[in-house]
Amino acid sequence: MAVKFKAVQKKNPQKRDEPAKWYPQAVGDGETRLQDLADYASSVSTVSKADILAVLETVFTKVSKDLSEGHIVHVGGVLYLTNGGSRGFLPIKKRK
Repeated sequence: MAVKFKAVQKKNPQKRDEPAKWYPQAVGDGETRLQDLADYASSVSTVSKADILAVLETVFTKVSKDLSEGHIVHVGGVLYLTNGGSRGFLPIKKRK
C-alpha cells in the first residue's frame, strides 16, 4: 500500500517576506499498536504472544533510554530514531 501525502504550504520563519513553498506531509491511515505487532509475530512464528510482548517491551524500554541519553537508534537498517527540538519554545533568562 502506498503512503498518502497532502500538500502543505509553509513559510520560512527566517525569511518571512519570501513566498510560502509547498511541501509534502504524510497523512496517517490507521494505527498499529504493540498488541497488533505481537499478534502478527506470534501468528507467523512458533513464539508465544506473551514472549513477544516481553521482548518488545524490553526493546522499547532500551530504545527510550538510549534516546534520552542522546543516542541515535538504528532498527535493522529500516528505521532510525533521533531526538530533536526547536528553538523558541522556552523563555531565555538573561544573566545578570
